[in-house]
Order: sequence, then C-alpha cells, then structure tokens
Amino acid sequence: MDDCIYRKVCTRCKIMKPAGEFHYSKSTFDRLSCACSACAAEMRKNSPSEVEKIRKLEMLKCKLKKIY
Repeated sequence: MDDCIYRKVCTRCKIMKPAGEFHYSKSTFDRLSCACSACAAEMRKNSPSEVEKIRKLEMLKCKLKKIY
C-alpha cells in the first residue's frame, strides 16, 4: 500500500518525501509547494523580515480594496 503514495523531492533538502509533507500551493502544476513543510518552516524562521514584508503588502492590498 505504501507504493501508491505520491512522493516528491524537496528542492531545498533534496530528500524524497510523501506528498503529505508538502504544503498546498495553487501556483504549481502538482498543487504542492516546492519545499517540504520542515524546510519551509526553517526558511520562515531564518528570514522573518521577508515574512513581515509579505504581511505588510497583504495589509496594504486589503486597505486598497476597502478604499476603492
């Protein structure tokens, strides 16, 4: 039964992992993010300024939608 599980290689750690270890992503053809959940968490932890920039941009988009 384990052979039927879809597997993918993480682009960051280069380890093949089950699809359940990847976040959902609308922008990829297989609907899974490129980096596994563990690597994605590590990237967010190491670059909080990038995450903060994204949050600020999202807040600005919401404010613009309310104005117009």
